[in-house]
Amino acid sequence: MTIDRPPYTEHWNSIAGELANFTEYWVYIFQLAELHRPSGCSDVDIQLHPRHIQPRLLRLRQPNKLVSRLKTRETEPSMTAPKPYTVPDATKAAFQANNWTSTLLKNNAYQPIETYCRKPKPQTGEDAFIATIINTPTTIPHLLTLQRKPGQLAKVPSGAPSLPAPPDQWPKIPSNQPADVVNLLYFGERDLNGHPGVVHGGIISTLLDELMAISVAAHIPDFDFADTSKFGQLFTMQLDVRFKRPVRTGAHAVLRTWCIGNEGRKWWVRAQLVQEENPIKPNGEKVEWVKKKYVCADAVGFFILVKDSKL
Repeated sequence: MTIDRPPYTEHWNSIAGELANFTEYWVYIFQLAELHRPSGCSDVDIQLHPRHIQPRLLRLRQPNKLVSRLKTRETEPSMTAPKPYTVPDATKAAFQANNWTSTLLKNNAYQPIETYCRKPKPQTGEDAFIATIINTPTTIPHLLTLQRKPGQLAKVPSGAPSLPAPPDQWPKIPSNQPADVVNLLYFGERDLNGHPGVVHGGIISTLLDELMAISVAAHIPDFDFADTSKFGQLFTMQLDVRFKRPVRTGAHAVLRTWCIGNEGRKWWVRAQLVQEENPIKPNGEKVEWVKKKYVCADAVGFFILVKDSKL
């Protein structure tokens, strides 16, 4: 069906009723543009009148099928069910040995997933730094990713946050919103040092960059972490990291991530790396019960999912 919009005001009343019937289709057409013309919906054409800058032509074949498909996309779960993953015994033992990380392991709202950036990919060399260089007994021997279960992931706010901005103006993390993804880490005692006993800030930034991307992937329907070609389409456009306290070596840490904005293929993510207070007092005495947790690094990132044709 074709709708021709004449540029003259006196003709609008005569077609107002007909246009009203197509209001819903207009909404879905613009949503379709954001979905980048999915398969089966390619026969859509919107042109602009060169003089009056008004929509002039809307042509739809099988409009009911189009609307049905788009409504289905809207109601799909925003989070893909993670593949079953068995946590290695050594990794499980490392995090069960700490009261804090042991509690997180027992949280039934999350389930462990394989951290694919830790898997060597000799065919391409991708992720070599995280998968090999800092995947040793003296660097980061243990890293476990916990993803929020399907149906329990908070909806990402639509639109772009106001960035860049100083940290006190960053979009806030809702205090009652659980993290999309929780990563448990143990830092080795020696080979990550910047200053003595302190993890180098560049390594912290790398971990934030890589693990924040997992939060984005969790919100993309049918995303497969094992499909490296798909994950390779996600690029970091901006990463702002603020270091608040030294990150100690020879200690556990938790890195939480939240998606805070989405606009088409653009995603914004917040992250915080947290450690417990040092169990050793300055005088050498041990703290009987570690209670305080400190945000050591705070970050906000901007990511974009690039189309195949742009790679």
